[in-house]
Amino acid sequence: MARQHVRYASIKNFERFQHYKHRSPRWIKLYYSLLDDDAFMTLDEVQQCRLIKLFLVASQVGNHINCDPKYLQKVLRINEMVDLTPLIDAGFVLAKCYRKPSKMLAQSRVEESRVDIYSPRASKQGLNGHAKLSVVGRSPDPTRQEAEHLLEFLNTKTGKGFKPKTRSGTPTQAIELLSRLLHQQYTEKEIRQVIAKQTREWGGNPEMAKYLRPMTLFRKSNFENYVGELGKDEMASS
Repeated sequence: MARQHVRYASIKNFERFQHYKHRSPRWIKLYYSLLDDDAFMTLDEVQQCRLIKLFLVASQVGNHINCDPKYLQKVLRINEMVDLTPLIDAGFVLAKCYRKPSKMLAQSRVEESRVDIYSPRASKQGLNGHAKLSVVGRSPDPTRQEAEHLLEFLNTKTGKGFKPKTRSGTPTQAIELLSRLLHQQYTEKEIRQVIAKQTREWGGNPEMAKYLRPMTLFRKSNFENYVGELGKDEMASS
């Protein structure tokens, strides 16, 4: 089994944030719109703070961040081991040479896992610029399929048209949120019940109907409350 091994990382689209990079001290720009970014708001506050710290570090090293654990602890001023996986998965951080192949893998898989994420091929294939590895014979992800069915259920109940895939074929934020809930042991039945309940309560109110969206319904902190509000009759029904 392959191990994740991040050597270097960079901030995606860092040119938006880097400002006056030839001045000293260097400084960066932050945009208020970051608070409206679904991917950023699904991160917990620790990861949000860590990302902003990484912006500052990137401005000092030409956006070529050494991912040695001791180095990251030092430059980020924290005492714990740093795991960049949540920021990589969210698409904010690009990792280079992050997959260390096992000796048991076939040579073709080894070569495929070494795709440079900065290459044109990788940018066309991967989510948010990540290399997407295709393996012949890989079966469809059942969780992803279940998430797509749930999104279709939301669209049916609300009359909206949330998409399961982007134009490039990668999963949308809605699918990622639903997949996380399913991986966190919430059942398809519970998610359907929450969708139905919130649609009944909010659908007739124009001010609330706009919140019948994946970012609100399926964000973990919100969803926990919605499940807790399900009545006994709803929990017993199919």
